Amino acid sequence: MSMIVGRHIWDERRIEFGSQQTSRGWCTDADELTVAQALTSIQTEFGPVVKVVDPYLDDDHIIDFIEEIEEDTEVWGITTEPIDTQQLTTKLQSWEAAGRQIEFLRLLDDDGSPSGTPLHDRFILTNGDRLRGWVLGTSFNSLETNVSVISELPQRVVNELDRAFNAWWYEPVDDQRGTNCRKSYEGTSNTNQ
Repeated sequence: MSMIVGRHIWDERRIEFGSQQTSRGWCTDADELTVAQALTSIQTEFGPVVKVVDPYLDDDHIIDFIEEIEEDTEVWGITTEPIDTQQLTTKLQSWEAAGRQIEFLRLLDDDGSPSGTPLHDRFILTNGDRLRGWVLGTSFNSLETNVSVISELPQRVVNELDRAFNAWWYEPVDDQRGTNCRKSYEGTSNTNQ
């Protein structure tokens, strides 16, 4: 199953073609109802645990995502964006006090930047009646502003992504240069490392 979210709204945008410029271009503005319908159709398939990988997922969209899903769903997330903001820390503490199991991890290169981490694509994994997964063509941050495709992944790909997620979550990560990535637990609701 694949869904195209967002509708095309044509607008002026300056585009450069080598040394020439044109003011004829396009940008998109997604239809929020379509985005909501797409995410709702995925959320109805969520099992007791949801794993989210989105290197660009910011604190506002983490909060929005979590508030849209069932309270008894455990959420594990991996991003490269700062997760130690006061807003997110406060929300995570309130969710923990309410008994929710929400944990986000930030992967960083040794120099503290996200550039050496293994993350690029955005995907969701869940273990309902079976392990399932979806890839998002854009970040959760951009679903409301970009036309994008959300596709369910084949089982073998889901299994491999789940293994990769678990390795990123539990073990040190090496990039192509052999640099050991470190994990930042700041801002997580469950800090039992």
